[in-house]
Amino acid sequence: MRSIKQLAIVAATSISLISCSKDTNDPTPKDSAVTELEKRIVGSWRYHSGEPCQADDIYIFRSDKRFTLDEGNTKCGFQFAASEWDWEITKDSVLNPVFGVPGNSSSQADLRIIKLDNDTMLLMGAEWGSNVIYRYSRKK
Repeated sequence: MRSIKQLAIVAATSISLISCSKDTNDPTPKDSAVTELEKRIVGSWRYHSGEPCQADDIYIFRSDKRFTLDEGNTKCGFQFAASEWDWEITKDSVLNPVFGVPGNSSSQADLRIIKLDNDTMLLMGAEWGSNVIYRYSRKK
């Protein structure tokens, strides 16, 4: 009788431990470097360009993985189809903003993050077959 009682206690204890264990179906946690970059990019960034129509452009990245472009008072020759888009940072430190461009449903850019600190963001991307550095400063 005592062995049945001990078996019941062991079984109950095992069941309670199993039910308290971590769920194995949890998604893999994000890479901590990606998470840190995501935190740093959130905010308003002024684009530094030689084009007068882009000199007053402000990109606003939000923590919900959406961003907006405020083109300021001076507009370029085309207007974007939307005013809010998605963004993500991959494990390879690539920023992927997805723009809506007239004539296309969307366009994704793959921009390698070269530098991202509290004041400066440098991105490298391809434009007309050449690598180009895009410079942004945090709007204060």
